[in-house]
Amino acid sequence: MFTRSTIVLTTGSLLAVGGLPLAVCAEEQPQLGFEKAPIKAATKVPEADGGIAGLVFPICGDASLIQSLPPFGIVAFNSIACVSPEGVTGEQAFAREWDVPFAGYTVKCVDFGVEVNTGDDYIVTVNIWEGDGFIGGDDPDVAYTLLGSLDVLIPADPADPFGPDLDFYTADFAAAGGPVFVPGAAASMVVEIFCPSRLAADGGDDSGGFWIGSNFGQTAPGWARTSSCGVPTFTNLALYQPSMCLLMCVDIDEHPCPSDVAPPGGNGLVNIEDLLEVITHWGPCVGCPADIQPPGGDGVVNVGDLLAVIGEWGPCQ
Repeated sequence: MFTRSTIVLTTGSLLAVGGLPLAVCAEEQPQLGFEKAPIKAATKVPEADGGIAGLVFPICGDASLIQSLPPFGIVAFNSIACVSPEGVTGEQAFAREWDVPFAGYTVKCVDFGVEVNTGDDYIVTVNIWEGDGFIGGDDPDVAYTLLGSLDVLIPADPADPFGPDLDFYTADFAAAGGPVFVPGAAASMVVEIFCPSRLAADGGDDSGGFWIGSNFGQTAPGWARTSSCGVPTFTNLALYQPSMCLLMCVDIDEHPCPSDVAPPGGNGLVNIEDLLEVITHWGPCVGCPADIQPPGGDGVVNVGDLLAVIGEWGPCQ
């Protein structure tokens, strides 16, 4: 049985404050099992930046996708979780979403914050999905395909199990077997931190709770779902905790494989399909996907484009 703590839940419109949409709380309603992390004395919060742990995301790609606003430190006691009266968290997941350019993305690392792990060592899973639509869009039947997953160990904190950890963790896909290619044919990319249930009834260790890291600023919504608390599909976090802005950074290579031109949007592999695309469009061809050399194209598909395909033959790296 999950607690029903009372917390403001928006039923009104959105108000732009400082350029950011913030929920207008119309009334207090029973809140769906979500609770803030256990509160401890202020002395337990790092003093840097007035109680905010100011850290800089590491970079492992050519560019980074980030919807959080600086400072990128984790704010203590700002996140919520689906939690039992005993402080054990159920199944929950937190995500951010990006649209995908024609060339696609190659995801190398995902960095995310953790506010606190009050239990034993705990494994969360970072999932990368491609969607044929958008969360919260007009189509309620958006289909998602899982492209890659990587487990990340969140260790216990035996010295202070209930104090805020305020740490960043990295899912290094590039080092763990290869980056994940998100084709340009996808409408969206969803990066999810999946947190399995710790409840004994669900096969969990029943040792404590887990709260994801957040700060106060963002340029796009963060999303949450939790079957344990009756929210099976992704829902805007602002409905439950308007100040909770999920901290996440996705390190990518924007154009990992310019020669991967077929099928449209690429498939992570340079092969005979890409070679035939070049041959089929041989000659003057302004704006053709097969016009890849020099970078940006020159309006002609010729031997330079043919050699580029041959030079990048095989899986995109």
